[in-house]
Amino acid sequence: MLKRLNIYFKEMYPVIPRLFLGALIFCEIYFIVLLNSGITSFHINIQEVICGFTVFSFLCWLRIADDFKDYELDCRLFPERPLPSGRVTKRDLRIFVSVLIAVTLILNVLFMNNFLFCIILYSYGTLMALWFFQKHKIQ
Repeated sequence: MLKRLNIYFKEMYPVIPRLFLGALIFCEIYFIVLLNSGITSFHINIQEVICGFTVFSFLCWLRIADDFKDYELDCRLFPERPLPSGRVTKRDLRIFVSVLIAVTLILNVLFMNNFLFCIILYSYGTLMALWFFQKHKIQ
């Protein structure tokens, strides 16, 4: 399973650049909030790292949800991609997403003083993913 996931992430969602992107998106929002609040000094600690990881996790989940949504189309148009080609299975990705979301939620419960942000983010993502799977509404 790990080999298959490695293939998926290498081709569809390179982990290191996406971790950097998650941190960058978080920092952009974080610094805007700090500056708008008049705070000019800050320290990067575990909470900021977890927030960057939460953004990464959310974006990864959306990428995988999009692959599930487009599976049939990808089988016809992009059969060489990892999921349509069978080099990674839906089961592999479901297990990975379950573990990723669980780890993200646990980290947010343990270390964050604003768990509400995580709940709102993942609730939004869940509703969006459910809507994406209703082809009759989006086509």
